[in-house]
Amino acid sequence: GRKATVSAAMHHRDLRPAGTMMTGSTPIRRILAVMATYGRRDVTLAGLETLAAQRLPEATCIDVLVIDDGSPDDTVAAIRARYPAIEVVQADGSLWWAGAMARGLAAAAAGPADFHLWLNDDVRLDPDAIARLLAIHDASPGAVVIGTTRDPIQGGRSYGGQRLGRRHPFRLEPVVASDTAISCDTFQGNIALVPAAVTRRLGGIDPAFVGVQGMADTDFGLRATAAGIALLSPEALAMAP
Repeated sequence: GRKATVSAAMHHRDLRPAGTMMTGSTPIRRILAVMATYGRRDVTLAGLETLAAQRLPEATCIDVLVIDDGSPDDTVAAIRARYPAIEVVQADGSLWWAGAMARGLAAAAAGPADFHLWLNDDVRLDPDAIARLLAIHDASPGAVVIGTTRDPIQGGRSYGGQRLGRRHPFRLEPVVASDTAISCDTFQGNIALVPAAVTRRLGGIDPAFVGVQGMADTDFGLRATAAGIALLSPEALAMAP
């Protein structure tokens, strides 16, 4: 595979590859990564660095949309300085995580990307993480692929797919990562590869969650399952605290 970046200058890397949207006769598959940020510049930049370092399959490119919910520090300026190709939308602090992601996914649904990558800014991707997500999707076209994450200190599972409890159906149980992708009922949205058609079909994140920090990902996953859309969770491919 190739790196996700090209050197636009010695002091920064551009997350979008140079060139046209065609390689010979093969259309490039476009991924739009959507990230919500608030007031942790160094964490955000470190997360973007692991995204920039991805070894992508041929004919694949990544664009990035950051929704910053009124960071009190210089997060926005730092992103624009290091990654000038990234689109950053500034909000007023009222969105919280769910609202910021809802706004980003609404914009994504109106664009040309083939996939929408949900990505928290504290996720540290393995170099082949995106390639692995795409490979699992290609084996099960139309599925949402959830990235399982490892705890950076203890090493065990930190986030990923979830199943409804058998004895307690309103209790969510973590899906334990394995070397094969496991079916889920819903997921924690730290990292997930969602086909654009799924975002459009489900309408993205429900606006009812604007101003809420959690549960929007759980709701999205349950709606996907109810609609007959497969949710698959592979072995861990990133770190997240």
